[in-house]
Amino acid sequence: MDAYSRLIVGWPIAEHMRTELVTDALGMAIIRRQPDTRAGDERTILHSDHGSQYTSWAFGQRLRAAGLLASIGTVGDSLLTG
Repeated sequence: MDAYSRLIVGWPIAEHMRTELVTDALGMAIIRRQPDTRAGDERTILHSDHGSQYTSWAFGQRLRAAGLLASIGTVGDSLLTG
Protein backbone atom coordinates (compact mmCIF):
# COMPACT_ATOMS: atom_id res chain seq x y z
CA MET A 1 0.00 0.00 0.00
CA ASP A 2 1.19 3.49 -0.83
CA ALA A 3 0.99 5.17 2.59
CA TYR A 4 0.68 8.62 1.02
CA SER A 5 -2.22 7.93 -1.34
CA ARG A 6 -3.57 4.91 0.58
CA LEU A 7 -3.78 3.00 -2.72
CA ILE A 8 -2.90 -0.66 -3.16
CA VAL A 9 -0.12 -0.57 -5.76
CA GLY A 10 1.13 -4.17 -6.00
CA TRP A 11 -0.96 -7.30 -5.61
CA PRO A 12 0.37 -10.49 -7.19
CA ILE A 13 -1.47 -13.61 -6.09
CA ALA A 14 0.02 -17.07 -5.55
CA GLU A 15 -0.45 -20.19 -3.49
CA HIS A 16 2.92 -19.63 -1.82
CA MET A 17 4.68 -16.95 0.19
CA ARG A 18 8.11 -17.03 -1.43
CA THR A 19 10.40 -14.19 -2.40
CA GLU A 20 9.11 -14.11 -5.99
CA LEU A 21 5.70 -13.03 -4.70
CA VAL A 22 7.03 -9.89 -3.00
CA THR A 23 9.50 -9.06 -5.79
CA ASP A 24 6.60 -9.30 -8.28
CA ALA A 25 4.50 -7.01 -6.04
CA LEU A 26 7.40 -4.57 -5.86
CA GLY A 27 7.80 -4.61 -9.64
CA MET A 28 4.11 -3.95 -10.09
CA ALA A 29 4.21 -1.07 -7.59
CA ILE A 30 7.23 0.48 -9.32
CA ILE A 31 5.48 0.39 -12.70
CA ARG A 32 2.23 1.83 -11.30
CA ARG A 33 3.70 4.58 -9.10
CA GLN A 34 7.09 5.38 -10.71
CA PRO A 35 8.69 6.30 -7.36
CA ASP A 36 11.28 9.01 -6.86
CA THR A 37 14.67 7.30 -7.04
CA ARG A 38 16.91 10.31 -6.40
CA ALA A 39 19.65 9.81 -3.85
CA GLY A 40 19.31 11.59 -0.54
CA ASP A 41 16.48 12.33 1.87
CA GLU A 42 13.85 12.45 -0.88
CA ARG A 43 14.06 8.75 -1.81
CA THR A 44 11.03 6.50 -1.69
CA ILE A 45 11.05 4.19 1.33
CA LEU A 46 9.65 0.66 1.32
CA HIS A 47 8.72 -0.38 4.86
CA SER A 48 8.21 -4.06 5.63
CA ASP A 49 8.22 -6.56 8.45
CA HIS A 50 10.91 -9.14 9.26
CA GLY A 51 9.49 -11.82 6.96
CA SER A 52 12.09 -13.91 5.17
CA GLN A 53 10.73 -12.75 1.81
CA TYR A 54 11.53 -9.12 2.66
CA THR A 55 14.95 -9.85 4.14
CA SER A 56 16.03 -12.07 1.23
CA TRP A 57 19.00 -11.23 -0.97
CA ALA A 58 16.82 -11.15 -4.11
CA PHE A 59 14.36 -8.64 -2.62
CA GLY A 60 17.20 -6.43 -1.37
CA GLN A 61 18.81 -6.50 -4.82
CA ARG A 62 15.49 -5.53 -6.43
CA LEU A 63 15.12 -2.61 -4.03
CA ARG A 64 18.65 -1.36 -4.72
CA ALA A 65 18.20 -1.74 -8.49
CA ALA A 66 15.03 0.38 -8.27
CA GLY A 67 16.79 3.03 -6.15
CA LEU A 68 14.47 2.49 -3.19
CA LEU A 69 15.39 2.67 0.47
CA ALA A 70 14.49 -0.31 2.69
CA SER A 71 13.03 0.07 6.17
CA ILE A 72 12.20 -2.76 8.55
CA GLY A 73 10.41 -2.03 11.81
CA THR A 74 11.09 -3.53 15.18
CA VAL A 75 9.22 -6.62 16.32
CA GLY A 76 5.59 -5.76 17.13
CA ASP A 77 5.38 -2.56 15.05
CA SER A 78 2.67 -3.99 12.83
CA LEU A 79 0.41 -4.28 15.87
CA LEU A 80 0.58 -0.55 16.60
CA THR A 81 -2.02 1.80 15.20
CA GLY A 82 -1.75 5.54 15.00
